[in-house]
Amino acid sequence: MNIFGWVVLTAATIVGSQWFLLKRYGRNWFLTLPGLFLLYHIVFNVIGGVYVVNGLGPAEVKYLSALLLGVVVHTLAPVIADTILHRNLRYELDNFLVAPMSGLNDTTGFRVSFMLLAGASIAISVYYLSLLPSIPFFDMFKTSVAHSLAISRDLATSSFAGKYHRFSFYFRNILPTLALMTFAARMNWKNQFWNIAFLLTFVFTAFMHVNDVQKMPLINFLGMTLLAYFIFKGRFEWKKVLWLTIIVIVILVVMYQFIMGMFGQEIGKIILTICERLFLAQTKGMYTAFRIYPERFDYLLGATIPNPAGIFPYKRFFLGYQVFAYTFGVKEVVGTAPTVYYTEFYCNFGYGAMIASMFLVSTLLQLFQLFLLRLPKNPLTIGFMAYWLLNASHVSISSIFEYFGIMFAVYWLHFGMMKLCKDIVDTDLKV
Repeated sequence: MNIFGWVVLTAATIVGSQWFLLKRYGRNWFLTLPGLFLLYHIVFNVIGGVYVVNGLGPAEVKYLSALLLGVVVHTLAPVIADTILHRNLRYELDNFLVAPMSGLNDTTGFRVSFMLLAGASIAISVYYLSLLPSIPFFDMFKTSVAHSLAISRDLATSSFAGKYHRFSFYFRNILPTLALMTFAARMNWKNQFWNIAFLLTFVFTAFMHVNDVQKMPLINFLGMTLLAYFIFKGRFEWKKVLWLTIIVIVILVVMYQFIMGMFGQEIGKIILTICERLFLAQTKGMYTAFRIYPERFDYLLGATIPNPAGIFPYKRFFLGYQVFAYTFGVKEVVGTAPTVYYTEFYCNFGYGAMIASMFLVSTLLQLFQLFLLRLPKNPLTIGFMAYWLLNASHVSISSIFEYFGIMFAVYWLHFGMMKLCKDIVDTDLKV
């Protein structure tokens, strides 16, 4: 089959999968983990796949086939899971969305537990900022040289002298959930406390998401906020998505002018660069992985699996660094080019393990979605759901271990402690 045949097959697979899923689950399908994952996967990996390949050798065929297999498996998995578990995702989702708010009251204990967790998260984030040689966001206004800004960003992330993942856990995981929770709380309870709490947490979280001048985190945070609004209102609205899309385009144009050294250039050229970044840049890394494994390197045999605190007898191999180097050839900056989760399984164990991982992860997303739908609908669970809708979808552009590893358990432990604190304070006040 030639390139044109792959273009037609890719288009047919995308259109067919979305038509099938919308027909079965309705437009609220986009308010589910499997639904948003598939949308992310299509946008960041599949659409640009046929445009980045150089010829149609064995590596290219394996790469393009993997993209379409990913779409097919993640289209059929929700239906298979519903059948095996005797569940109905559409019924449970619609029931959750229209359910009245319940299971959580605006008590002193809840406010105290919120302030303790939010205060600790903000303090840790401020301490992280104090450790940086310079803050990339402010450097953006001091230099117009994109390379210098990239180095500043690198020192704040990949080459950060401390444990970046431990600090970022609070301003990329805990604070966004709290901000989304306060967003729902102010709409539900309509009082001054939650208005102020929302303003403070939202503004600070937005700053921390743009501080290292990466473009995607802030866009994702705005997307989470819109998802929280949809969940609170009980319905998905296309018009609101259109307005957010326009806002995102404006933000990206401004950020590309300042961050990417494109100030003063034509808007059309900037938008073309944005489209290339959106549809091509991510999938280039995946294509690289299929070209260098196993032709240039042996399979990694699990070396990319996280090794927290070095408890296992091996040193973790960061696949994203290697893929970045072979894709973009940049040596001065330690960049990462993470790919869709199943590429990591391919690089570790081969094509068969990759296909098995598709079924495993698609089932995991479905089970996690069903778990969230069993929670009572209230401001806290709206925060949970809106946060995880986008972040669990990031396994379409990152490792499954990054989002469902040890930090996943730590995340829920934090909110378990928050609930325990709330119950203790409320009990003491009653006594």
